[in-house]
Amino acid sequence: MNHPNFTDPRLDPTRTIRAPRGAEKVCKTWLAEAAYRMIQNNLDP
Repeated sequence: MNHPNFTDPRLDPTRTIRAPRGAEKVCKTWLAEAAYRMIQNNLDP
């Protein structure tokens, strides 16, 4: 039986993922950035 490895930050249950805010881009173009932010906003708590 596999047990989760909580040393990996991706598996940390206390981690909070927030959607980016502001004018700073993560993607190369604003078109890609818009799609990325829409997905992130759906996951934002």
